[in-house]
Amino acid sequence: MISLQPPFFPAIIERYFSPRTGIATPVKSFCLYLDVDEVISFADLTGVAIVSHAGTAVLVKAGNTIKATSAGTVWSLVLDNGAELPLQGSLYDISTEEFHGVSTTGDMFYRQDTYHYNLNNGFDLYTKDGETGEEIEHKLHVPYVAGSPVVASVSGYALQKSCPVQRYKGVIIPNGSETGFRFPAGSVMDKSNSMNIVLNVPANFTKLELDKDFIVSGVTENIEDDEIICIDASTDALTWINIGETDGSGDVFSFFIRFLSENFNVNDTIYLRARYNDDTISNTKTISTIATVTMDTPELTAGTEGTITGTSNGSVVDVYSRVSSPEGEWALFDGTVAVDESGNWTATGTIADADTYDFIAEDSTDTDGFVQVDDVVVVSASTAKLTMNCTCTASTPTGTTSTAKLTMNCTCTASTPTGTTSTVKLTMNCTCTASTPTSI
Repeated sequence: MISLQPPFFPAIIERYFSPRTGIATPVKSFCLYLDVDEVISFADLTGVAIVSHAGTAVLVKAGNTIKATSAGTVWSLVLDNGAELPLQGSLYDISTEEFHGVSTTGDMFYRQDTYHYNLNNGFDLYTKDGETGEEIEHKLHVPYVAGSPVVASVSGYALQKSCPVQRYKGVIIPNGSETGFRFPAGSVMDKSNSMNIVLNVPANFTKLELDKDFIVSGVTENIEDDEIICIDASTDALTWINIGETDGSGDVFSFFIRFLSENFNVNDTIYLRARYNDDTISNTKTISTIATVTMDTPELTAGTEGTITGTSNGSVVDVYSRVSSPEGEWALFDGTVAVDESGNWTATGTIADADTYDFIAEDSTDTDGFVQVDDVVVVSASTAKLTMNCTCTASTPTGTTSTAKLTMNCTCTASTPTGTTSTVKLTMNCTCTASTPTSI
């Protein structure tokens, strides 16, 4: 089975799609799959009943929904108000009633081999705004009726291509729809033994740091063990560079590669693919690069302006603090802190009270690029002031004219100020004065 998109070689069309031969069989077109209690929702089903549908699911009307009481496939849903929904990649009604479905909890992109509306009638392909269309759920197939789409535009989606029905000598041929074709075994178009690559890891929309290893893995079909699998990356899906390679041993591959900073930038969108040769290329993954941020352990004094330093390969960071326990809310310590040409940054701010704090520095463009340092003690700014009065009294020895010899021991104890780990240093001056005894 192979999925074809124009243009095609005339010889292939003639051999497999002409009225004389006609040996290509359409397969794997979309349908809706509903599990038990999954639904198709409509704006208002009051007074509307189900007439018929194709597929294996058992359907009932439930309020403004049509619900599956038994799981299975659904296509060509007909209602008694005249509405007919092909259910091939969308919920649009092809009748003049314009009774379109609103949403579904089922899978609109399940496959079946019987019904091929988009192939036989044409469709417009839309992609959800802000998405690449790599994920099937971000696509929408708007059906044609009599050569025109049932709606001229779709809010929140962008038109990618228009695919009217295609014919060769009166025979319908591939038009770029989801439908594949099965060819006779052993024929030149039989792809049952064709080479194939699927890239599984990393997952789509993963965020990765530059210059750090990550794993790519996937599976291959019909590629010899000693053949080389290449990993390509691109920022525009047009110009690709090879960033790593391995062999396809055992029909699987898994190895480490990295996005080098000499080829890519922080906060780039990068497309990733696996390739055996120019003809055998995998699915594409969309990856984002994020900043690598570091922070030196802060040394701060409560109530006194201080600095926190670190590094980043981004351009700007924001620094926040919170009390460690009980965990408080993040508060801005210093924002929009520029990273210099050497990759260093310095944030300046003040922590009001002595306590134990957590600190986080985030890349301003994508906060998934961050570093967090916990349990930092912010010391007290106050110093204990001690005052001590010592009084020493001594009697003059009887029968002497010498000065009294006085000995005084002073002891001073002070607690360590809250929020400090340092020892308090105390200085004490003691003065004792005594009169000279009167001569005898």
